[in-house]
Amino acid sequence: MNFVENYKTPEKKESVGEKLSHLMSLIAEQTKTDLVAEFGASVADLLNQDDALEMRNWSVKNNGCYSKEQIKADEKIVQDSEKLWSASDNEGVREYYKEKYGSNTTQDLLERYKKNKLNHRGTIVEMAITSILYKFLHEDFVVMRASIYDDYKNGVDNVIVNKHTGEVICAFDEVYEGYKSDRLEAKVGKVVRKAKQGGAEIKYGFTFIKDESGHPSISKQAIKNIPTFYLSLSVVELEKLLTDMSFDSVDSLSMSEAEIFNHLLDSLSEQVKMLQVEQISEKVRANIDKFAVSLKQIQAQR
Repeated sequence: MNFVENYKTPEKKESVGEKLSHLMSLIAEQTKTDLVAEFGASVADLLNQDDALEMRNWSVKNNGCYSKEQIKADEKIVQDSEKLWSASDNEGVREYYKEKYGSNTTQDLLERYKKNKLNHRGTIVEMAITSILYKFLHEDFVVMRASIYDDYKNGVDNVIVNKHTGEVICAFDEVYEGYKSDRLEAKVGKVVRKAKQGGAEIKYGFTFIKDESGHPSISKQAIKNIPTFYLSLSVVELEKLLTDMSFDSVDSLSMSEAEIFNHLLDSLSEQVKMLQVEQISEKVRANIDKFAVSLKQIQAQR
């Protein structure tokens, strides 16, 4: 029995990926409600039902910064990536799908790839961590998943924006420590290497700005020189979390979620210290220092 099947709900026959996807939609709706209350109806479509930044809302028509053609070009990059990962251009794969499932159209392969991706350990960890970050931080930070373009192209899974300052304080790239311990070491090297290369870029990002009268609004723009950090879960932590957490509420908190949140904060603190002694650009260092301030505020409240 594989990892996902261990967490089937007999009554509904839902996989853990499907249950977490439902939780993401609840978080997205609550986040959109909060943003609309603050900034008006124009931001209602900022997030999609997966709690990810919706690329099409960055069009000039929607007060964004990209033309329709630019967004279509980025959507094409996403589509090409999905076709590559689904192996829909591989004749051997297509023959296998024809024999096993009776159909091997490109659309069939893409749909099965997306379903498999939803129940992949990496996606499960991403959604689980997103829910934990939201539950603990949503009063002071906007917590969301990156656009699918920034996920594929820039390797960014989550984005957090400080509600009080409008700063994109950091981006996250999760890692699951279930079977390959060397992955964590690789992630540490990637964090340092990324910082030395100028940090991450979030093409579909935003910040908060205020006009002369102090009225706040959202400015959709690319955000550069953002430090990225890894967030890791062990197989034991993940299994305990999935057993204890509620998938039907954005408010309920389990002991496992609190323990993992504290573990994540301690890990982030160590990563900040590690980066602060590295030779990196001033722009990235400035953002790391801003994140360090936000992190201390969060730690003081736990």
